[in-house]
Amino acid sequence: MVLSENPFHEILNKVIQLLNRRRGKKLILLRQYNKMLPNRDKYELAHLYFNPKTHK
Repeated sequence: MVLSENPFHEILNKVIQLLNRRRGKKLILLRQYNKMLPNRDKYELAHLYFNPKTHK
């Protein structure tokens, strides 16, 4: 399966939006928010270079 575009930015934006909503409703503390907030420069989408065993 080949992806036409990298879904990483979409996933990252959804995570950030979720954290912002939780922080806005005061469901998480600021220090928790800061620890969970992903850094765009540090993370990358994992790669799968082989076919998993489909018969298992």
